[in-house]
Amino acid sequence: MRAVSGIPCFLFALEREHVEFRKRIVGLTSIGDRMWRGRGRTGEFLLIETGLGAENVQRAFGHLEKPSWLVFAGFAGSLVSELAVGSVFAASRVLSEKASFTPPMPLVLPSAPLFTSATMVGDPRAKRELHRVSGASAVDMESAAFAAECQRRGWRWACVRAISDDVDTALSPELGSLLAGGRPRTESVLGGLVRRPCMFWELLRLARDTRLASRNLAEALLPLT
Repeated sequence: MRAVSGIPCFLFALEREHVEFRKRIVGLTSIGDRMWRGRGRTGEFLLIETGLGAENVQRAFGHLEKPSWLVFAGFAGSLVSELAVGSVFAASRVLSEKASFTPPMPLVLPSAPLFTSATMVGDPRAKRELHRVSGASAVDMESAAFAAECQRRGWRWACVRAISDDVDTALSPELGSLLAGGRPRTESVLGGLVRRPCMFWELLRLARDTRLASRNLAEALLPLT
């Protein structure tokens, strides 16, 4: 289904990122696969769950006609000690290995530079090294693709991120593989726990921290609706 043009649009990669935001919206209506239409404080808006990674983000643009503005929101990993779990910020710049983008849409939120990586960055040493070489304060996997497409189309955009893992928190490769698809199946999670029982505590930590990040993200986005 093709979205209605001329109204704001919020994009999220994962359901976990927008679940608290959706709870706070009255009368949210599904208009397609992982697409909703709602009414906020200033009027109607769209919400689209893109899926994880650059390719899924680019595919989501196929559902869009020119919106009044777009905000890509979701989780990010911290690269600096100043950004703790639950911290919410707007990207002052979106960086990748090949490009740098400056959002044309100012937001009344703390700001920080954001790096987009093609792979999950879960090792604390790798996080600190990424900060050293890029100057970014946080890392995600989608914002650069989003920014590049918005810039190509001449659309107003911004990125808002909530920290779901701090700079000293390690994300194991096994858990990273389970999360790579965005919506891990129960049998996949159980199989991972059988192979690596200590991952249970990592899953508990992730559930707690992403719940906090999702709640804080929702509170930061509500004034934009």
